[in-house]
Amino acid sequence: MKRKDRIKELREKDPVALLKEVKDWRQKIFQTKLENPLKGEKDIHKVRKMKKELAQILTILNEKIDEQERNTPQNS
Repeated sequence: MKRKDRIKELREKDPVALLKEVKDWRQKIFQTKLENPLKGEKDIHKVRKMKKELAQILTILNEKIDEQERNTPQNS
């Protein structure tokens, strides 16, 4: 799947599904580091790529939260 398509797919998901995905990615990153304690360059790049993907998911999640806060009427 192309990166652009992946981002589009993520934007359409609801925040709860995104949170689950964040949790899954964090687990994957941890597991990769645990299995391969910096064995080689390949693993380092794999973890970096996973962290970038996680950062992107978190950014989209934050956008959704901000959007919901704007749409929720403020009771003062």
